Amino acid sequence: MALKIRKIEISHRTIIFAVLFIIFLRFLRSIEPVLVAIFIGYLISTAVYPLVKFLSRFRIPFPISSFLILFSLLIAIFSSFASMLPLVISQTSAFLRNLPNIVAQLGVYNIDASVVTSQFSSLSSSLFRFAIDTFSVALFLLTTFVISFYLILERRHLDVHLDTFFSESQKQKINSLLVEVETRLGYWVRGELFLMLTIGVLTYIALSLIGIDYALPLAIIAGLLELIPNIGPTIAALPAAVVGFATSPFHGMLTVLAALIIQQLEN
Repeated sequence: MALKIRKIEISHRTIIFAVLFIIFLRFLRSIEPVLVAIFIGYLISTAVYPLVKFLSRFRIPFPISSFLILFSLLIAIFSSFASMLPLVISQTSAFLRNLPNIVAQLGVYNIDASVVTSQFSSLSSSLFRFAIDTFSVALFLLTTFVISFYLILERRHLDVHLDTFFSESQKQKINSLLVEVETRLGYWVRGELFLMLTIGVLTYIALSLIGIDYALPLAIIAGLLELIPNIGPTIAALPAAVVGFATSPFHGMLTVLAALIIQQLEN
């Protein structure tokens, strides 16, 4: 029985398209920080634009109100980071040093505490190096806020830009779609920031009242993981519960109960 051999031919267009696509992917990879800055800047602009528009009713120029709001937000971020960083580093370092004792107190003998400590230490050292590299962080934040500033200013001229490329009927549809997207996205950004701050503050207050060590880094973890839907709060409660049960079963139960109450209030 003779076998049929099927010949597959690849055209020059396919080869050229594949090569150009790979080059395009490598180009996107090379400008990834710029794309991230533009995306975050757009999120910030959607969250800030309604407030700038509100201030314009009081005859405050758009550039001035945009600059003041973004500058105030940038100062708040730098001030919070500078004030909390020493305490976070000291408490996190103490937590990592005491991690083997915490694991031993839990009675988990089948886990090599040194392995756990080394993993956390490598992660924390990477985070500390990133945090200490203040120049790169500051440059990225400044770039992001500059992008946000110009996006806010250009948002007023959206109709002019749409007139250049679209007809009147198409312009109305695109304009309404963009307004709806910006409105919903702005609500989401402001809501997430409010939830992260609320969860972080409530977690810090609850852990401090219970008497749990390392309350500040645990509260920051809880606030940041609020960005992850569903599983984020559960993951954030695990390290606090570990520290609580290492202190005593009573502290551990109170920590779990506090996490449940905070999440129910948030929901």
